[in-house]
Amino acid sequence: MKPGTLDDTSWLQPVGHVWTRSAQPWFTIPADTLQEKGQPLDFAEFFQRFTPKTKSSK
Repeated sequence: MKPGTLDDTSWLQPVGHVWTRSAQPWFTIPADTLQEKGQPLDFAEFFQRFTPKTKSSK
């Protein structure tokens, strides 16, 4: 998913990065995120870590 295609990204918190072997040298991958050098065989760990932020009621 490309976050730029979303109208509201305030709830989005990246949990991992795929295809990191192709990452630009200037991009620093946060240490607390999952990292896969290529295509993961299974996205289960990514899905387990993802918890959408909810908007608080006003």
